[in-house]
Amino acid sequence: LFSPGRGLFVYTPFALLGALGAVKAVRERDAIGMQVLAGLLAYVLLAGTWQAWWGGKSWGYRIITEILPGLFLLAAAPAIAWARAGGARRAALVATICGSFLVNFVGARYYPRIESRGLEEDRKAAWSLSDNELVACLHALGASVGRRLGPPGRRRRGECRRPEGGARRHAEDGIAGDGRKRRD
Repeated sequence: LFSPGRGLFVYTPFALLGALGAVKAVRERDAIGMQVLAGLLAYVLLAGTWQAWWGGKSWGYRIITEILPGLFLLAAAPAIAWARAGGARRAALVATICGSFLVNFVGARYYPRIESRGLEEDRKAAWSLSDNELVACLHALGASVGRRLGPPGRRRRGECRRPEGGARRHAEDGIAGDGRKRRD
């Protein structure tokens, strides 16, 4: 759950609100919430007994993605309360949601496709702060942003240049946006 290379709370910070919802369900003796929590705990414990608990060569906590609906159900009450509270709690809610989207965006866009190095080395990478897929993807994002934010007025290698006038020129020439001649 907390592994830097595969942890649920690292790859989906919003899930931390699910943990708060679980505490609330137990404190208030909410029968449905406690049943959801029992199912989640049973599933996580079962997945944890597997020799490759981190999910092998997959993105994030893929082996326990099935717990997300229940976790988000538990997260609903704290998320609503934090949104209504405003201030620091609302900012924290927005940060967890944005963090979750960012982490999964970089995984979808920049997944490094690193070859498996064997069971023991992959397990070590799951606990590494610097040698895991998330770090590789964040580095790739930084490099991509750095290339796009280079010095102004300089075209970088492989970059397309937009023709002068763009859409305005086409409109004056009677060409539709898809490149065909317009019929007036």
